[in-house]
Amino acid sequence: GLARISRERVRTELEGILTSPDPDRGVRLMDELGITPHVFPAGLSGRTNEVTSRNGLSALPGFETRLAALLWGLPRAAQTENLKSLRLSNDVRRAVTEMLSFDCRPFEVSRYFARDMRREYGTLAADTLCVLRAVTPAEDKETRRDLGRLISYVRASEKAGDCVTVSDLALNGEDLRALGVAPGRETGRMLARLLDDVIESPSANTKEKLTALVWRHLIGRIR
Repeated sequence: GLARISRERVRTELEGILTSPDPDRGVRLMDELGITPHVFPAGLSGRTNEVTSRNGLSALPGFETRLAALLWGLPRAAQTENLKSLRLSNDVRRAVTEMLSFDCRPFEVSRYFARDMRREYGTLAADTLCVLRAVTPAEDKETRRDLGRLISYVRASEKAGDCVTVSDLALNGEDLRALGVAPGRETGRMLARLLDDVIESPSANTKEKLTALVWRHLIGRIR
């Protein structure tokens, strides 16, 4: 009879399980009772049992991250099929898909990488790394420790208010045009280069320092 239940109802029940005080037990029970194929038609990753056996889902902050952890490691087509079948809101689906895009990507433990991660993933940066740590095998203690450090760097960058978007730069397109940068594509390229500079060195995000960088880039282009 489970096959006749609406997908919206399935999503609601799954959300209730994953946001409960013990989501890992809920997922284990789903598997023991044979319900999982009715919830995830494309199946789950082979690492799901390992994650739930050590209560890895419980350490994650909410529905989106816990769902991402369940789907982590699946082929992209299977992830897409499962997400589509759950009739998720656009925002939830977009957030989970964004986190899953980091699957298998190499990372480095540095404050620079933390800022660059924030540039690419925005407010999902720390959550994405938390999911990766949750699905990393318990015996891989070094990777889990490295991810913990990187998460702390991301959160420290958030707290410091580091510039990670073009709109946070101390110079804008109008300022660049006043410095002789052509409008349109050239302005966009210069702003992107300045953001690279600021991601590398947050203290460079002042009007004076960015102006000097603009001149340096312009002179370098002439040479």
